[in-house]
Amino acid sequence: MSFPGSCGCGAVGFEYDSTVAPPLFSALCHCRSCRLGVPGVAVHILGIPKPAFKITKGEDNLVEWNASESSARFFCKTCGTRVIQGPKGGPFYGTFPTLYEVGRSEPAPALPESFAPKVHAWFSHATAPELFKNDGLPKFKDFPKEMGGTGEMM
Repeated sequence: MSFPGSCGCGAVGFEYDSTVAPPLFSALCHCRSCRLGVPGVAVHILGIPKPAFKITKGEDNLVEWNASESSARFFCKTCGTRVIQGPKGGPFYGTFPTLYEVGRSEPAPALPESFAPKVHAWFSHATAPELFKNDGLPKFKDFPKEMGGTGEMM
């Protein structure tokens, strides 16, 4: 199934083709870097394998910001929406479920089950941990091992 999406103004379009590969992960991230880029107590990030993701419109409208030596974020230069992020040279793009068309219509249809958050990442940085204490999701100090972290639980 194909999941199209776009930035807030529509200048940048993209598509995730789930027939190519399933999401590698779906997490609520609490790290400071994510929270600064998309204000909130946690950011829902969906890890899409690079072969399953493509920019369909406005690639020249993306601006890269190097969040660190190993991580990059790409924003629409017109509206400022963070469109994708991820480790430089890594196997995936971090995308945001609310930017896919299934998450944007009113009333919003349910996101596919594969998009639902499965873990909390960087829960050691959570600013409002009480909001998530009974959600049933595993809470990792940084990342699960399969996402490149220590796998240490909180």
